[in-house]
Amino acid sequence: MLEIASPLASVTTEPRPGGAVAAAVTLTERAPRALAQIAGWASFDKAVWPALSSLGLDEIGDYRWAQVAVYATTFRIAPDRLLIAHRDPGILAEALGKLDPARAASLDLTHARWIFGIGGAEASAFLARLVPLDLAPDNFPVGSFAQTGLHHVGVLLHSIGPEGYELYVPVTWAQSIWSLMCETAEPFGYRLDAGGR
Repeated sequence: MLEIASPLASVTTEPRPGGAVAAAVTLTERAPRALAQIAGWASFDKAVWPALSSLGLDEIGDYRWAQVAVYATTFRIAPDRLLIAHRDPGILAEALGKLDPARAASLDLTHARWIFGIGGAEASAFLARLVPLDLAPDNFPVGSFAQTGLHHVGVLLHSIGPEGYELYVPVTWAQSIWSLMCETAEPFGYRLDAGGR
């Protein structure tokens, strides 16, 4: 399989040298290994069950909590839609092959989305300047997700740890959102972690 090229390859966003502020925010970027959307019709829960159970998922989930198995994460993004991220494209393709095409359809979004990682002691405060969400731990705990807007672009934000988030963005907007993120992170002090790629 061809490796997906970063949409940020031509963007220079290294932190400015000589700043007195220590890095309180870490930013990473990477391609999703495998990402697909499932859409269905009547009895959506039953229609997607063969695919979900083969991925080790117990339920369809709700609109706030990501469902996580060993290598799969699902987000219920609408009453009849799921977004599924997986570490192995072959396993995800095999699971999607279990769908009855008369009841559900899938769409590969691996090349259409990019993932930004946000971490560090000030990750929540940094994100609060970018998205209209209350990211306090009581309101947006680990495991929760939300579809929201960032710079007039629809994104999905997933809380993956006490000081960690993943932001799923459309590839076509990745450069402008990344530049805005780096600019917004300047007052906090930030570093780019190439290990996230």
